Amino acid sequence: MEIRQPIEFGGDLMKRDGVDLYVLGRTKGSKIVGGSGSHAGTKNIKELDGIMVLRERIPERIRQKYPKSYYDQTKAYWDEINGPWLDDAINSGGDIRFIQDPRLTHNITHIIDDIQRKNPLFANMSSHKTYLHFEYQYLLKKGFVLQENGLMIKLN
Repeated sequence: MEIRQPIEFGGDLMKRDGVDLYVLGRTKGSKIVGGSGSHAGTKNIKELDGIMVLRERIPERIRQKYPKSYYDQTKAYWDEINGPWLDDAINSGGDIRFIQDPRLTHNITHIIDDIQRKNPLFANMSSHKTYLHFEYQYLLKKGFVLQENGLMIKLN
């Protein structure tokens, strides 16, 4: 798994035995506290089974299909990869957990800096919405509510 940033929301990841955990966000040097059984204690995140993290970048085939439109690239990525992965998470009955608070401004919008603006894809952009924001909004529309421990709970 690619590791990026520390868990900043909801505390340690808690994986329940026999239930997959779908993690939304970026991690760096994170530890997961398992339940009883083979995953008891603290383990490095990449050593623990049943942790589902989407870590695929926009594939080259999508980049080639939309070489001049970041919007079209991200929409295609959502439609083909991110959205179906999130649907699988919902349909699995597993736990869905944010590790960054999706309600915070810096997790909703990514500001394009001067270096990024040199890339033709971003030349006319000042910001764009994050996948974390898209995932959060999608789950809200599906009837989920965010808990302060980062878990998304489905309301009936």
